[in-house]
Amino acid sequence: MEFTIFDHIYDSVLVYDKKGIVIYCNEAFSALSGVSPNRMIGKMDLSKAFAEIEGNPILVKDFVAHHEPTNTRVIRYKTRAVADGLAQFSIMPLVKDQEKLFIFVLRDLSVEEELHKKYRREMTLKDKKIEQMNSLIQLLQKTRLVKEPIKILEEFLKHILFEYSLPAAFIRDGEGQVYRVLEKIPSGYAASMNAMALEIEKMKPIEKYIYFEKESLEKLNFSNLQHVHSLLGVPVKPNSKAKFEIFIPVPTVDHAQSLDQDRISTLSQQMAMMIDNMTLEKLSIVDDLTKLYNARYFREKLDEYTVKYPVLSMILADIDHFKLINDTYGHPGGDTVLQRIGSILKQAVESENRENVVSRVGGEEFSILLPHKSPQEAAVLAEEIAEIIRAEIIPYGTKQIKLTMSFGVSAWSPGQISVRDFYTRTDQALYYSKRNGRNRITRFEEIPT
Repeated sequence: MEFTIFDHIYDSVLVYDKKGIVIYCNEAFSALSGVSPNRMIGKMDLSKAFAEIEGNPILVKDFVAHHEPTNTRVIRYKTRAVADGLAQFSIMPLVKDQEKLFIFVLRDLSVEEELHKKYRREMTLKDKKIEQMNSLIQLLQKTRLVKEPIKILEEFLKHILFEYSLPAAFIRDGEGQVYRVLEKIPSGYAASMNAMALEIEKMKPIEKYIYFEKESLEKLNFSNLQHVHSLLGVPVKPNSKAKFEIFIPVPTVDHAQSLDQDRISTLSQQMAMMIDNMTLEKLSIVDDLTKLYNARYFREKLDEYTVKYPVLSMILADIDHFKLINDTYGHPGGDTVLQRIGSILKQAVESENRENVVSRVGGEEFSILLPHKSPQEAAVLAEEIAEIIRAEIIPYGTKQIKLTMSFGVSAWSPGQISVRDFYTRTDQALYYSKRNGRNRITRFEEIPT
């Protein structure tokens, strides 16, 4: 039996041996547990995947004693990523290559339970089909742990593209930037998608759900669209600051006839609700002054990323002589500096990789988490940021403020150091930079012993 058949299903699947050691998990289980497959497979037993089930720690012996498939049970569970989950689970033993294995299948009901409470009456009043509810539940199960609006909308569009065999879609944010979401692009279709992306950038904002037929597209000056029959436009939160627009090109008449526009509209409304909920949560994890993440969120992501990524680097950065800036220009001047530095860091760090996390962790101290980057690569990024800041002139009233920053860099070493030591090493590298002239970058391994 090839376990890769479970790779793309919504249910969470874990396969373990008679000692409880994990030998396979799919992406759904990885998201649910908050542990990457690389960190789990061959290295963890299933008791480490859950903090508890029904209020108790998992005992491996209870999960390797089954000789027949178990009945499906409903349980409460807790993991690194889920504080209070509800799920159905079952265990199926099997023998593969003369080795006894167990397939653990968990169907998350947390979203379904919430939907039944919040939306069932609403969906009934609107005479929505049960298929729409099921589709919504599946999609929300996949996005419930996502914390960024763009990523929520990307998952929504991937779901739509897959369901209706469509090749591509677009997201336009409130600033007019267009993001592409692509499936497999048919031959000759790429030119049409490039042309459409450029034209979408120029379009006026849409305030309501709209369907552009071929003739309407031609009137909008869309060019080179021989592979596009029509275009669906869906505003998401059009009357808010965090507004987005979704555009779905429809290639053929057959696609247009199969497209369930009511269903897409319903799902987009639920995505908007998720973004609303996420926005409320984000207010508690964002620094008011710089609009970067705060220390609380940094600690959460540090715990998450050290479990999730085997390759991870951290940068700590500190504004040089910040007390002198406050003494010279007053605290309003210091606040202006902090706001500008926050903007520079956000642009430099998040544009490089949306999984990067930049936070304000102290008065004039900032942290950057960089998954997939070595300390050498992190030091290169730190130098690029340092150059930008050296060249920056920050206007404050009739005055101009120039400044520099010091940086410390270190790498996560899974199984060798603790999370606390990871932070401490980075802080030591930063301290070395400040103690040795400031305006420099130090990697932890460069500190003389």
